Amino acid sequence: MSEHDISRGPATRLWILRPIDEGAEAWYPWMEHRTFGFVVRAKDESAACMLAATHALDEGPRAWLSAELSTCVELTANGPEGIIMTEFSGA
Repeated sequence: MSEHDISRGPATRLWILRPIDEGAEAWYPWMEHRTFGFVVRAKDESAACMLAATHALDEGPRAWLSAELSTCVELTANGPEGIIMTEFSGA
């Protein structure tokens, strides 16, 4: 065994969570403390939504647990070129 081998836990996948409508009540007014997306590592979609919900800000956990308010899609290496995440902080 090489020194780089590590013990692996249960298989996880990457998930991207986004609002369906950023103008919806959960995300308005946007200048408050609201989260508009997550990229998380979780075993399944349900676990990904729960993880996002536990880190929700003023939009509240329901925003990430409701399929009517947000999407949760597995993030794979396949797909068009594009930026997956941008981190920005403004005044």
